[in-house]
Amino acid sequence: MPQTTRRRQHVPFYLIPVLIGLGGVFFARELENLVVQSVVILFSVSIPLFVIGNLLARLHGGWLEKAALIVGMVMLTLGAVVTVSGLSEGILDLEDLTEEATDLFRWVGASSLVLGLLATLFSVVQSREVVEEASDHFRHLVEKMGEGFIIAYPDGAIALVNQRFEEMFGLPKDEAIGRKLTELTDRLGPEAEALAAWQAGASQGKAYEQELTWHVGAKGLAYWVSTTPILDRHGRLAGTLSTIRDITEQDRLARELALHTENLQQLVEVQTEQLRRSEQRFRDLLVNMNEGFLTVDASFKIHFANERICDLLQVSRNALMGREIFDFMDPARRARFLELLETAKSGNEERQDREFTFVRAVSGPVPVVVSAASIRDAEDGEAQYSIVVTDVSELKHMQRELELRASALEAANEELRLHGRAKDGFLSNVSHELRTPLSTIRGYIEMFQSGGLGTADAAQSAALEVMERNTQRLMTLIDEMIEFSRMEIRGVDLNLSLTSIEEIVGECVSSMAPEVLAKNLQVTVACPSDLPRVWGDRKRIGQALSIVLSNAAKFSVPGGAISVAVAERPGHCLAVTVSDEGIGIDPAFQERVFDKFFQVDGSQARRYSGAGIGLSIAKSLVEAHGGTIELESAIDKGSSFTLVFPDALFKQELTPEDRRGIAGLDVVLVAEDAGLREPVASLLSEAGCRVRQAGSGHECLREAKESRPDIILIDESLPDLSGTRTVSQLRRSAGGEAVPVALLTQNSRAEFADPDPAAGSIRVITKPFGPRELLGAIRELVFGEIVAESGEPVGPRERTIGPLARVILLSPDVDFAEWIETALRLRRVECVSGNSPAQARELAQGTTPDMILFDADGPEHVDAAALAWFKAEPTTRDIPVCAMTGAVPEKCISKGAVRTLRKPFAIEELTDIILAPDTGRGATTNH
Repeated sequence: MPQTTRRRQHVPFYLIPVLIGLGGVFFARELENLVVQSVVILFSVSIPLFVIGNLLARLHGGWLEKAALIVGMVMLTLGAVVTVSGLSEGILDLEDLTEEATDLFRWVGASSLVLGLLATLFSVVQSREVVEEASDHFRHLVEKMGEGFIIAYPDGAIALVNQRFEEMFGLPKDEAIGRKLTELTDRLGPEAEALAAWQAGASQGKAYEQELTWHVGAKGLAYWVSTTPILDRHGRLAGTLSTIRDITEQDRLARELALHTENLQQLVEVQTEQLRRSEQRFRDLLVNMNEGFLTVDASFKIHFANERICDLLQVSRNALMGREIFDFMDPARRARFLELLETAKSGNEERQDREFTFVRAVSGPVPVVVSAASIRDAEDGEAQYSIVVTDVSELKHMQRELELRASALEAANEELRLHGRAKDGFLSNVSHELRTPLSTIRGYIEMFQSGGLGTADAAQSAALEVMERNTQRLMTLIDEMIEFSRMEIRGVDLNLSLTSIEEIVGECVSSMAPEVLAKNLQVTVACPSDLPRVWGDRKRIGQALSIVLSNAAKFSVPGGAISVAVAERPGHCLAVTVSDEGIGIDPAFQERVFDKFFQVDGSQARRYSGAGIGLSIAKSLVEAHGGTIELESAIDKGSSFTLVFPDALFKQELTPEDRRGIAGLDVVLVAEDAGLREPVASLLSEAGCRVRQAGSGHECLREAKESRPDIILIDESLPDLSGTRTVSQLRRSAGGEAVPVALLTQNSRAEFADPDPAAGSIRVITKPFGPRELLGAIRELVFGEIVAESGEPVGPRERTIGPLARVILLSPDVDFAEWIETALRLRRVECVSGNSPAQARELAQGTTPDMILFDADGPEHVDAAALAWFKAEPTTRDIPVCAMTGAVPEKCISKGAVRTLRKPFAIEELTDIILAPDTGRGATTNH
C-alpha cells in the first residue's frame, strides 16, 4: 500500500488525543472543588498538547495529517476556554439532557481523562523506542561503513568508533571509547595529535579535510581525514564527527598515473622533438641533396625546388616557382615525360627512370635521369608529383671516354691477337726449323750406329751414344718449350673420351725405356684389372704422366726403382701415383716445383739439366681435367707424385631403379671414337636396351630411317658430319612422330640450326657424364620423366608448347625483323617474318604458329588489318599475340594483344614469353 494512503487512514487516530482532552475538560466541569477542577483541566489540555506536539515533531507526513492535529489543538484550547469561562454551564443545564445522559457524560469524561493519561504514557514510551530504534540504525550504519568513524564529546573524549576504525588502527573499541586521542598516541602514533588538533578546531565550529600519512606498524598508509562539528537544535556544540578513509591504493594509483603521465609527456616531447628534427633533416636533405628535387602539381607547375635543381637549370628559386616544368625540357621529350608521370600516377611500385634532356638558360642542354612518384596534397587531396633529377652529363662524358678507351682496348686486343698469331706462327716455324736439322742429325747418327756409313770403333761408338742422348734431350726440350708456349697462348684444349688408364700407363712406361735402360732402373706397375674406363683426354693424360715419369727417371740414382700405382678413391676418383727413390725435394721448395721455370738447383753448374717447365705443364694438364697433383717427398728418400682426377671413373653399377623403363628400348649409338662407343654400348646393353652402333653421321641417318629407334645418342665428334649438323638433318627429315635425340658433347651451349617443334625432343648431355645421368636423360626424353641430380624420378614433365616453338613476326622494320629472326633461331625458336598483312596470312596458312609477334610501332591500319584477319581465321583465332612497342602498353592491348613487350628489351625476355607454360591463352601481362 502506498505510504500516502496509509498515512491518510491514520488521520482519525491522530484526533483521539484531542477527543480525550475535550472529554477531560467537560469532566472537570462536574467537579465542585475549584482546585481539583483546575488541575484536571490543566492535565486534560497539557497532555494532549504534548502528545500532539510530539506527533508534529515526528510526523513527516503530508499537510492533511498536520492540519488535523493543529485543528485538534485549537478545539482542545477552545474547549478549555469555554469551560473556564462558564459557557459550558449552559450546555449542562439544558432541560433536554436527562440525568442518565448527564451521568453518562460524566463517565465518558472520566474515562477520557484516564485514557488521556494512558495515551501520554504510551506516547512517551513509544517516542523512546523510536529514538532507540533510530540509534540502532545509526550504529548499524556506522559499523558497516567502509571508513573509520569517530564521534567525540566536546572535551575530546571518544564517544563512538566503528569496526573499520579497529581494523585500521588495531585498537579495540573498549580501549578507545572514553579516552582522548592525545592519550592514545602510544597506540595510534603521533598522527593522532594532528587529528586531536583538528577536533579541537572543529569544537570552534570549523571543518577540516586533509590527507594524512599515518604510520601503522611498519607501513605508511595514506588516510583522508574529515572532521566536522556536531551542533544541537540550539546551535550549541554537541561533539565532533571524524571520518577516516584509506586512500593508500588510490594514492599509489595516483602516483603511478602521475608518473605515467610525466613519462608520456616526456615521450611526447621527445617524439615531437625527433619529429621536428626529422622534418628538419628531411628538408635539409631535400634542399642540399646531390640530386635535383622538385614537386609539381597536376598542371605541371613547380611548387618546390631545392638548390641542386636551381644550380642545374641555372635559375634562382624564385624564378623557378610557379613555372611549368616543360619550360625547361626538350619539346621532343614532353610526351615521354607525360608518360612517365602517368606511370607514376598509376601506382606502379616499380621504380621508373627515364633519360631526358633539360634546357638551361646559359650552358645549353644537359642530359639527366628523371624518376617520378605520385603524392597527394595533404589539404585538398590534389594529385602532385615528386621528381628527382640526376645530372648524368659527367656520366655521359665518362661513358664516351669509356667507349673511346674500349675502342682503343679493342684495337690493342686485336693487335695482341695479331701478335699471338704471329707468335704461334713463329713457334710453328721455329719448331719446323729446329726439328728438321735435329732429325737430319739423328738420322746420320742412326746410320753410323747401324754401320750404314762404315764400321765405327769403340771410341766412335761411345761418341755416337753421347750425341744420340743429347739429341734426344734437345728434342725433349724443344717439345716442352713449344707445348708450353702453345698452352700460354691458347690454353689447354681437351678432347674428352672414355679411355683405359691401364693402356695409358703401359704406353708411357714403354716410351721411357731408353732412360730406364740407361740407368738400369726397375719399373713396376700396379693397376687393377677390373678398373673401369675413365673420362679424359688420352693424349693429355699420357703427356702429364710421361712428364712425371721422366722427372722420376732423371732424379733417380742408377739401379734405383720407380713404381706406378693406379688406385680408385671415394667419389669415382682416379689416382695415379709415380714414386721414385731419387734425391728427393727439400720441403722448402715443394710448393714451388710446379712454378714455371723453377729449378731447385738454378746454377749454371747444376747436376740435372732441363728448362724447369715440365712439372708446370703437367700440373696445367691435370688441372684442365679438374684434378690436382699431390707431392710427398723427403731428402735422399725419393718423391711421390700423385695425379688425381675427380669423378673420372665411368662405373657401370646399376640398381633396379636405374634400369626401370630402360629395358627393351631400341637405341642407336653414333660415335667414331670406339673408346666412347664401346663403354656406353656396354652400359645400355647391361640396362636391357637393344643397341645398334654407327660410326658416322650418314650411318646415323640411314639407321634412323630404316629402324625407327626409340632414341638416338650422337657424339659431337663424327668423321663426316658434326653432331649438331647430324641432329639438324634428323629433325628436318623426320616424318610423322620424330625420334628423341641426345647429343653427347663438351659444349653445354650447343645450338641447332632450323629447329622444328614437331620433330621431337632433343637434349644436350655434357661430357663427362655418369651412367645414372645418361640413363636418366634417356628416360626423360623417351617417357617425359624428369630425373633429379640424385637419379631419383621427380615426376612427369609438364609440356605446353615444348622446348621449341614456331612464331610469325609482322614488322615493317627490316633490320628489326632480321635481328629478331637471328636471335630466336639461336635459341631454337623458329621465326618467319613478313612486312604486310598479305605475307602474314600466307605464312599462317603454311603452318600453325605457337605465337604471333607484331611490331606495334608500325602503321596502325596495317596492324589492325593483320590482327583482324588472325582473329577471324578459325585456325589462328586462339593463337596468343604479343605486341612489341615503345608506346604505352594499354594501346597495344586495345588492338588485341594479350601480351606486351616494352622496347628496348632483351631477347631473353621475348624467349621467356614464347616458351612460357601459360603462353597467351587469354592472359594479359605487361613486361
